[in-house]
Amino acid sequence: MHNSEWSLILFTVLGQFSAGLTTGLLILHLSDFHKTGINLQQTLRKGIMIAAICMVVAMLASFFHLSAPLASVYALSNLKHSWLSREIVMVSIFTGLLAVTALRIWHPGREALKSPWLLLLVTVAGWLMIYTMARIYMLPTVPAWNTPHTLIRFFTSGFITGIGFLLIMPGLIQIKHQSFNNSPMLYIFAGIISASFLIRLAGTFLAGAPVPEENIAFVSQIPLTAILLPWTLWFTGSILLIWQVLKPAAQPTRSGNLKKLAFVLIILAAFIDRYFFYESFYRLGV
Repeated sequence: MHNSEWSLILFTVLGQFSAGLTTGLLILHLSDFHKTGINLQQTLRKGIMIAAICMVVAMLASFFHLSAPLASVYALSNLKHSWLSREIVMVSIFTGLLAVTALRIWHPGREALKSPWLLLLVTVAGWLMIYTMARIYMLPTVPAWNTPHTLIRFFTSGFITGIGFLLIMPGLIQIKHQSFNNSPMLYIFAGIISASFLIRLAGTFLAGAPVPEENIAFVSQIPLTAILLPWTLWFTGSILLIWQVLKPAAQPTRSGNLKKLAFVLIILAAFIDRYFFYESFYRLGV
């Protein structure tokens, strides 16, 4: 794998994480949060700020992939035909909306967003951004990427990492008076993570990359153990997180540490899976 692709790994994983996190925040906003014991104002403020910071880091990382970063503006001239141009636009819109939302709810004396419409707009922009990310790689000349599984991998990565982080966020940033204990939101978020994992698993078998023909040269040879590694981390992290969400350990500190460990496994799986995604590249034709 080329050195420049490491920046793409960081860019895509952080971008999808940010979209998943804003989705979780939107779900909280739309729920009857007054009965959940959740401090919505602090959750929105800190969650939006984390998502915005991650997108800024992601955008900076993406520039390391370009040989001439200042020339990237010319890519916008081909919106009609280029998915790269559309991705640049959607990344800019998503980051800009995150910045506007952060400024709105962090303004001194400003209450949490009373209307969910701005957050809904941010979330929609985030998922459109992920869609354009995936479509860039769905090239007819690259069979390993030109499948619906590329879309599935990118979308489920956002749901699992973003929602997973939201579940451990209170323990990390010490949001006052926030508790997910005995909250119906626990079951909703656990259900989203479970469904994402199962969809990802089904997509691997039903919509995965075709087996390359024997006469194709320069096909990257990835050991089976290396392919299983991210799946082991996905499965272990997801099960551990859902288990501690539904039946937490008696000691809050131990439960919190197990949740953090689960998220570390999940985010590590996301990065390793993205590494093997780029490593699976091979091109047909000239």
